[in-house]
Amino acid sequence: SGNHTYTRLNPAVGLNYNPSKTLGFYGGYNEGMRAATPVELSCADENRPCSLPNAFAADPHLNKVVAKTFEGGVRGKLAENLSWNMGLYNTENTDDIQFIASNATGFGYFKNVGDTRRRGLEMGLNGKFDRLSLAANYGFVDATYQSDFVVGSPANSAADINGQIQVTKGNRIPGIARQTLKFRMTYDVTPAWNVGTNLVFSAGQYARGDENNQDVNGKVPGYGVMHLDTHYSVNDNWKLFAKVNNVFDNKYATFGVLGENIF
Repeated sequence: SGNHTYTRLNPAVGLNYNPSKTLGFYGGYNEGMRAATPVELSCADENRPCSLPNAFAADPHLNKVVAKTFEGGVRGKLAENLSWNMGLYNTENTDDIQFIASNATGFGYFKNVGDTRRRGLEMGLNGKFDRLSLAANYGFVDATYQSDFVVGSPANSAADINGQIQVTKGNRIPGIARQTLKFRMTYDVTPAWNVGTNLVFSAGQYARGDENNQDVNGKVPGYGVMHLDTHYSVNDNWKLFAKVNNVFDNKYATFGVLGENIF
């Protein structure tokens, strides 16, 4: 019986300025809208939380999420074969939708929690030296709640007697690593055959249910992982490739939730 309509006009403007062939500046502003998904709308009633939002029901309406983003940066060349880039951005989300832990351990629901902000920095360096190609990219994001709200999270060690936690402006959003670092290296053994590797490093993150960042368990630990790949061009129409993910078989987590896993 649910019937939801979402509409909005989203403006955007951008500017590029290149004072030389080796230096360029860019900036822009844009607005975007995200409609609540059927999964979110089918699990939006705090009185009927779900373990997995897989049943379509007429739960309460959720407002659309509106994002307003400022961004700017600079890019250029240190040499003919060596390029770099750096950018800054700030995104403010209004009526952001988050999955909130319920008083029933292991359950939760989706809710408009107010404003959130994601501001960050991205830097990159890439070059090609004869047969060797190298690239490095660093990302920093400070993702925080910008509104105060109370939610149920009985598995949180800081929860009150009713199993609720107080989330305040400035608390960091769970599930988002603050820093990431990625390296890419490729070597052309022959004009038709190359081998490469990816190194990925990620900082720790808070678990769902720890929206107040005070649970005694702390963050989900950061990790580093290495991948290998190779490509061979048989001809213009055929290419062979092979990949090995997680070469050293590291055990790591990319996500965490406070509470009982019903599976």
